[in-house]
Amino acid sequence: MQKTQQPHEELVKVYAMIGAVVMAIADDGLETTRLRIDGFIREELARTDVWSPEMQTLMQGTIETLTRRSHTGLAC
Repeated sequence: MQKTQQPHEELVKVYAMIGAVVMAIADDGLETTRLRIDGFIREELARTDVWSPEMQTLMQGTIETLTRRSHTGLAC
């Protein structure tokens, strides 16, 4: 049971991160496309000295989710 809960909990965190990035981008008056969201997270992930290992893993998972959804044509 815990194995199924863990991916769900991680997805909740991934989607929360995507939502936070969308709000930050929108607050700057920019279009919130999947490509821009992905780029924003990649830029932040490159700053490895700023983020904890757990946050880096979450950010990488978010990028993978955006990429996977982009290739399958599913909305994100």
